[in-house]
Amino acid sequence: MKYTLFTLFFSISICNAQAQIVSIPDLNFKNALLNDSGVNTNFDNEIQVSEAQAALDLLFYYEDISDFTGLEAFVNLQTLAIEGELITSIDLSANLEVTNLSIVVTPITNLDLSSNSQLESLTLVANELTTLDLSTNLQLEYIYFLNNPLTDLNLGANIVLEELIVSSNVILPTLDVSENTSLKKIEVVNNSMTSFDVSNNINLEILRTYGNNLLTLDVSTNLMLKELNTMFNQLSSLDLSANTALDWFNARNNQLQTLDARNGNNDLFINFNVINNPDLQCILVDDSTANYLTSWNVDQNTLFGNSNQDCQPLVVDQNEIYAPHFYPNPALETLFIEAKKPMLEFCIYTTTGAIFMQDKPSQPSSFYQIDVSTLPSGVYYIKVVGSTFRSIKRIMKY
Repeated sequence: MKYTLFTLFFSISICNAQAQIVSIPDLNFKNALLNDSGVNTNFDNEIQVSEAQAALDLLFYYEDISDFTGLEAFVNLQTLAIEGELITSIDLSANLEVTNLSIVVTPITNLDLSSNSQLESLTLVANELTTLDLSTNLQLEYIYFLNNPLTDLNLGANIVLEELIVSSNVILPTLDVSENTSLKKIEVVNNSMTSFDVSNNINLEILRTYGNNLLTLDVSTNLMLKELNTMFNQLSSLDLSANTALDWFNARNNQLQTLDARNGNNDLFINFNVINNPDLQCILVDDSTANYLTSWNVDQNTLFGNSNQDCQPLVVDQNEIYAPHFYPNPALETLFIEAKKPMLEFCIYTTTGAIFMQDKPSQPSSFYQIDVSTLPSGVYYIKVVGSTFRSIKRIMKY
């Protein structure tokens, strides 16, 4: 009888011990956990349920894991980071406490986050996701979504979202952020978007939309905006006059024709770049004579003006092919004029039409240099007349 009771007790003990061990079929997954001293706290060859329940953070980095079965035992997990693994799907339905999730360079095609209502930060990079449902993830504050074949992303439920990065999703035509009024940073770059509406994002401080095909961009309601990077788009006009906090601006390589930068704080800019906008003849600024304008990156023939009158388009009257070349423009001491045909006379006007300087050289020449050192700083017009052409050009004196 004693032997029978002992055998029964021993068998029950063995069963209980086995029941406390997490089943992990994938050996690479198991070895990664066994080698993690923060998980395998007793340093044995198994992961006990108690160890799984105590773990708060898991990181897997190119471990050749193809099956995450066993992850369901980590019921108190808060942070899960996966990079370079082989899985195409993962079950997170039991990991209800996860707040930070990162899956990078891992070919998942489906991701169900409907049970992860505590999720605050989500990073998905270089996956194979074509759809993503975030409708139950109401606590999301940060989303980083890069290089996925997604055609649509619904963020309507994520109203506490503060930072959104959606990049290199080349078939994403647009993105609706109208409900995400808490956003402080938006980075939607290198997608295929032709339009993007940020009119409701009144708390926005950083906006990066470079590398798209945007035709228009309205930032008139983004009064807290500090940085705007919208280079490499198709924008023809921009109005920054309402963005009084703006101190970093890049709109290079667009199709800009008009740019109003009169926000009352032009002296705050630590970066201003609009090069490679060949049709941008004039930029409206607070003070067209200010010294800080010399640090702005603009095309050689782009000038500055204080008013719409200063920036009215100019007309070349006759034989544009012979129109002279003026340099440097803006000029400080000397303005050089080169033409393909001899020039007969020139005249410099103020923006109000008053003649400031006029000369008719005794010998017509195709090259002149004019001393402008005595001209007050500002915007002027210069008219040059030749035997076969007449040209008017806007110039600026520093």
